[in-house]
Amino acid sequence: ELSYTFNEAFRENPKHYIELSSERESSFPGQELEFFNPDNFLLSFQRGETTKMLLTDKYEARYVREIPSFGFILGANVARRQPYGSLIFSSAEEMTGNPILTDELNTTEAFFGLRIAPNEQYVQGQDKRTPIYNEYPVVNLTYSKGFKNLLNSDYNYHRLRVNVFKQIEWATIGTTDMILEGGKTWGDIPYILQLIPRGNQTYVHQFSSFNLMNFLEFVGDQYVSYNFEHFFSGYFLNRIPLVRRLKLREIISGKVIFSSLSDKHNPNLNPDQIQFPLNENGNPTTFLFDSGPYVEASVGFSNILRVLRIELIQRFTYLDHPNVPSLFGNKGLGIRGRVIQFF
Repeated sequence: ELSYTFNEAFRENPKHYIELSSERESSFPGQELEFFNPDNFLLSFQRGETTKMLLTDKYEARYVREIPSFGFILGANVARRQPYGSLIFSSAEEMTGNPILTDELNTTEAFFGLRIAPNEQYVQGQDKRTPIYNEYPVVNLTYSKGFKNLLNSDYNYHRLRVNVFKQIEWATIGTTDMILEGGKTWGDIPYILQLIPRGNQTYVHQFSSFNLMNFLEFVGDQYVSYNFEHFFSGYFLNRIPLVRRLKLREIISGKVIFSSLSDKHNPNLNPDQIQFPLNENGNPTTFLFDSGPYVEASVGFSNILRVLRIELIQRFTYLDHPNVPSLFGNKGLGIRGRVIQFF
């Protein structure tokens, strides 16, 4: 990665820089890391089967410009995605039924991102900055356009995502963080390029991910999701004399996502498209949201020994899917934790 800043120093805010990058990386479809680098050793501890991966070669150029309360990014990339591990790209001719293997998927796209955050301020750390939220919501919009036949690209498509974050500080009962997000794709692209919800098969809790959802468990071409976390800041525990000395902080959270995949993008209805992956028994491991939304909720504590956060999470829907976690004999139940981040 090569970056050039137009400011006197790269850490100076607001940001203004250009960047060129090249990467060759293996990843899990749908995984989107928060707080951690991909090589963090904690991510090596994973549950269930985690062998369906992508090997991606990507070259990207981007221009980032921020002004107070507003920022945007312009860029373009060229990417080659190959199936990795046990994942294969296989379709079947409708007439013969013989499988056809696809070695790689190539895309060339331009993208634009917009961030609106009125009166936003930061605490700048050594490696990253942490936003200080205020009474205004933070809106992030990203749009991508794929160009077929440009630099060996295979697909024309449009992809749009909108993310709205809001923090509410209540007078006596703590603080609530909320994210409302939606997205949609247009164009004839395979399922692996559609909108894959953020799964998490590690034991590290992540706010923006569905922590008991498997990687590549669901797929859709349009979706809307809602996440919230409420921090009681000791509202209940501080009323218990002995427990109060531990300075524990209570947390509850909930997550729900509604999504669908149109018939023309559904591999189950189109044998000539790349098909959903199967396990060793020939059963599917990727599904549609055909029985309503995915829902999970949690309760937990933070500030444990001043550095830990631990939550008990319950998944309420799609418990019949393979590789659903269980705890104490309860399917869809799990414990996740995280080291609290400091500036």
